[in-house]
Amino acid sequence: MSNQYQEYLDLVYSYPELVDKHANRFETVVIEQTAVDRISKWVNKYVDAKHREKRYKIDPGKMSKRALTGFCGEYAVQKFLGVNFIDWSISQSERYNKPDLDKIGIDCGIKTVEYGKFPLISQQAKTPQFFVIKKSECVFWLCGWADPKILNQYQSEDLILDPNLRKRGVKTGFYGFGHLARPMVLKLIFSLDLELI
Repeated sequence: MSNQYQEYLDLVYSYPELVDKHANRFETVVIEQTAVDRISKWVNKYVDAKHREKRYKIDPGKMSKRALTGFCGEYAVQKFLGVNFIDWSISQSERYNKPDLDKIGIDCGIKTVEYGKFPLISQQAKTPQFFVIKKSECVFWLCGWADPKILNQYQSEDLILDPNLRKRGVKTGFYGFGHLARPMVLKLIFSLDLELI
């Protein structure tokens, strides 16, 4: 990515303005280093298994790093909710083609991204998403959740840093952090056994 393009992104999609400004609405969850280490060991096995699947041969990328970030983010949400929902089994990807919180009866995925980056979502979002930002190895911001209407309104392909992924035309970047329902809403939905509206 050129410096000029990065300057454009910083101007139009200012992280301090679009994300940091709303941090007072986020919940901070700290996970133990021992948990990160256990997840990292599991991710190594997971990535080895995934590299045998055709779809991951097309896009192997930085799979270990992405998987570790994603599963640590899910673990932070699990800790926040006080309930286990992560499926630690390793099988064909088709088996897991359902929202991350489906196991506890909530139709909602979880998207975790490193601090300074915007999360990638489907261009035509149909399922609510809960967003998590990895601030450091053990510190995670639980930002909140968005329904498909919000997801589809606050997105831009400009936020996809990988030009090959941008060309495929299936993903887009989400920047509507100021429009997320607070994390406590998800906790309330779970504890009262409500459905996302």
